[in-house]
Amino acid sequence: MRQRSLAKELQQQYQIQAFRVLNGVNLDRFSAVKDGTESALKERLKLQGWPIYLTVGGIEPRKNSIRLLQAFSQVRSHYPNTQLVIAGGATLFDYQAYRDEFLP
Repeated sequence: MRQRSLAKELQQQYQIQAFRVLNGVNLDRFSAVKDGTESALKERLKLQGWPIYLTVGGIEPRKNSIRLLQAFSQVRSHYPNTQLVIAGGATLFDYQAYRDEFLP
């Protein structure tokens, strides 16, 4: 498996112990229950509209970002005030051509 070989390589070459991070949400930190901070956060991040969709990670083929944008376009036809937020960015790989296709 690629993750194990990468962790082994980091350990051998750089003496860095890399732990595998699994997908998921820390329910102790994040909750669907509103706590009163939502409006301030929305204002600070200049978020507008509803609903707001969040994707974490850059614009990359492995994230299927172009398909996400196409799907979001369909959602927007029903919810014109919706917003897509992409949190993330830099990667080790050169996806410039893919980002050029994604961005107008």
